[in-house]
Amino acid sequence: MLKINVNLKIKVISFLSSVLFYPIPALALEEYIQQQKTISFGQTIPRIGSCELDPFTETMTSPQTICIDSHTLGHYKIFGDANLMLKIILHKVDDISGGVFFAPKGRLKNNLGDDVSAPISEAETWIRIGSDGILDIYVGGTLTLTKVQNSSSSITLQYNIEFNEP
Repeated sequence: MLKINVNLKIKVISFLSSVLFYPIPALALEEYIQQQKTISFGQTIPRIGSCELDPFTETMTSPQTICIDSHTLGHYKIFGDANLMLKIILHKVDDISGGVFFAPKGRLKNNLGDDVSAPISEAETWIRIGSDGILDIYVGGTLTLTKVQNSSSSITLQYNIEFNEP
């Protein structure tokens, strides 16, 4: 069986425009992210096909019965100034030579009651950090194998979560 885990690689872009307008800039937190759980598609059968891990229901669908074992949503927390608006982009992974494609889908949640879907990788989703200074991101997505993988191997992919201020 093949085991597939997807690890986070962070891409952060943030701007502090207030520095230009005040002689002594107000103290502001630089946003940062912490990984709580790594996304895992678990054990897979070495064949061509796809499986999808839904970030809202945490269920796995696998029409070609590729993903057959336990799975885990990725969970990340962004910390920053309370109520700060952020743009979030989940970037896809396309390893053509390795025959692996990953299109992340996310669930963005804060303590203000916002529970937003980021259903398309590479698309911008706007949401506020909560009043507690925390934004939770739960990541699932679609894993597609376009080549038969070695059954004794383990695949680790890296994808980017980009977040920045407007």
